[in-house]
Amino acid sequence: MSIHLSFKSYSLPFIAAWQSAHERQWQRAGWLVRIAAAGDCGYGDAAPLPAAGTEAPAATVSRLHHWQQRVGQLSAVADDLTAIYAALAELAAAVPSAAPAADCAVETALLDLCAKLRGWPLRGWLSAQAVEIQCIPVNAALGAVSKQTAAAVTASAALGFRVFKLKVGIAPLADELRWLHTVAAALPSDGQLRLDANQAWDVDTAQQAIRALQQADLPIESLEEPLAQPTDAALVALQQQCDFALALDESLARRDWWTAPLTVPVRRVVLKPSALGGLRPTLALAEAALAGGVEVVVTSVLESAAGIWATAQVAAAIIAEQSVLNQTVMPRTLAQGLATSDWLARDLGAAPLVRAGYLHLNDAPGSGFVPHPT
Repeated sequence: MSIHLSFKSYSLPFIAAWQSAHERQWQRAGWLVRIAAAGDCGYGDAAPLPAAGTEAPAATVSRLHHWQQRVGQLSAVADDLTAIYAALAELAAAVPSAAPAADCAVETALLDLCAKLRGWPLRGWLSAQAVEIQCIPVNAALGAVSKQTAAAVTASAALGFRVFKLKVGIAPLADELRWLHTVAAALPSDGQLRLDANQAWDVDTAQQAIRALQQADLPIESLEEPLAQPTDAALVALQQQCDFALALDESLARRDWWTAPLTVPVRRVVLKPSALGGLRPTLALAEAALAGGVEVVVTSVLESAAGIWATAQVAAAIIAEQSVLNQTVMPRTLAQGLATSDWLARDLGAAPLVRAGYLHLNDAPGSGFVPHPT
């Protein structure tokens, strides 16, 4: 027997331009990683997005070639399971990775394969308590606030969403505040807005935005990455200024997040496995955050169904760990940022079902991803 790692590029068009404070995208490109061994195979999604904290695509390809060679070397001197565990150990030792999207894809494919060989859903491999979790609350990913209409918000609410994520920091602040009022007026009574500035603002603009949001009494659930220069002192001051959670996301990649104890100057962290080097590093960081009383949300990087399935599995594991670690501190389960597959005009396989504001998992062995026939 031997282990074979292969990867194939893909390009998936969006149904509309995806816009943030720093870029506009019309398609999602990456590589589907496949690792075959012991009569089965596992899949991972190498979907670099430098704006989200990953490496550039060229570095992803180089790293995938490295792992292709390395897995072959390990397979040549050991049985399949021993070689798989050796590769997983090397991936763990590589954290923090210079090519986290590539390492995440390889680790995911290996874990998917391991879980299939054991007959377990991947979330059960990551956390035994997670097996019982069948559905995950998710937010609606609406895109740029400038593109929203009352009808679009009402339609998302009719699908069961109660947290609505919007990109801000793209247009002048006064315009975005006006648009936010329009969106808020269309929300259901229990609806909340999750905002993401993607490090667009200086301190003065962030202060103005928070002050205006507070004064208007808009239903803000959280604000991600408000500062272009996210120093701890500035973030602490901003968090003290507002009642809602501020969150770190892409700036985590520039922090020593893999060291203990974890120090976070805001109330929440947003975790993307592709930016952190894998599912296990994401789970470890989440556990450290939860132990320190920091809220955790897991989100996609607009990857294919292969990535969404795996990210949902680790989100389930984190939710299970939260119930053990911090049930009294943070009893509610936050909406996760995983309902992004509808932005793709086509996909590599069926994405997890999202219904009534929840992403639904199954009990199939592995991540749940099954590629479309080619």
